Amino acid sequence: CWVCLGVVLSLGIRIIVDGLWSYVRYPNYIGTIIVHLALIMPIIEPNLGSLQASWPVLFYPLYYIITLSHKCVRISTYSRLQYGYAWDRQYITKWNLIPKIF
Repeated sequence: CWVCLGVVLSLGIRIIVDGLWSYVRYPNYIGTIIVHLALIMPIIEPNLGSLQASWPVLFYPLYYIITLSHKCVRISTYSRLQYGYAWDRQYITKWNLIPKIF
């Protein structure tokens, strides 16, 4: 039961700190970014001529990468303000999306 692996904060709220959440705080956002990258893969062909014709499609995953990165920062800041010291103490990982990078 993955819900049982959570830690209860002082306010009685449970957060997950095991599994993928022990490496990054938002692993579900990584999955969303991978899905959006995979959606444009059939459009891009290996030759450069097709890349020149379909370069606007590259903005699609770039939009999600920027949006979800900003959302990670916003949610982490909000949670730190709401839960205080318990948020930093109980959350082992300090990385939002990519370990040791962001």
